[in-house]
Amino acid sequence: MAENRDRGQSEVVGTLLLVGIVTLAISGAGSIIIFNIYGQEGNQGPLIECSIEYTNDNVTITHLGGESADIGSLTAILRNESSESRVPFNTMDGGGDSEFEPGDSAILGPISQETQVLLVTENDIVCDSTVQPMSICMPGSTTVGENTDQDTVVAENANVQSGVRVDGNITAGGSVVIESGARVTKNIRAGGSITIKSGARVDGDVDAGASITVESGGAIDGDSNGNRGSSYSPCTA
Repeated sequence: MAENRDRGQSEVVGTLLLVGIVTLAISGAGSIIIFNIYGQEGNQGPLIECSIEYTNDNVTITHLGGESADIGSLTAILRNESSESRVPFNTMDGGGDSEFEPGDSAILGPISQETQVLLVTENDIVCDSTVQPMSICMPGSTTVGENTDQDTVVAENANVQSGVRVDGNITAGGSVVIESGARVTKNIRAGGSITIKSGARVDGDVDAGASITVESGGAIDGDSNGNRGSSYSPCTA
């Protein structure tokens, strides 16, 4: 009987020890999770709303609102298909101090291809966007055969094919023809004539050195200014 009692006590003690070990393990894991959650929250970067644009041949980051940040803690990264570079981050306006504050802007320089731009701290991405360089003036004439949101700048003539949508400006040294069913949502400027075919539409203004022709069913929603008479060279303007 004494032997059975000792064995029973040993089993109870063993069970209690096992429960204690499991409880400690769960508590420890919970503490680690809680620490990680609060640690991550504590290391978040500044909450900033910013815009990243390509204007005047430069990538520009502008602080639109939110928290201020120490300029020394910020780095700009330019990343494209072939390379990645880090660019010094310095504001060009604002209060003249070392803070990146609402209303401040930083110019990062020009790009030559589609580029992802990131503003980062040591551990966080503050904001990012992908920007396109301004359109380069193309020599000769061109045909726009696919939908695009880029400006079209051409030395001679431009033709927008039927059904194509252009969400950008068209600038040509010669004539411009917008084929049936095509649409240009911004402005057209041409050194020569501009022709809007049946069913085509231009949402913006139209400015031509020669005549402007709108066929039946075509439309220009903006202002029309034709027969300026003066030559125009977009590649040197």
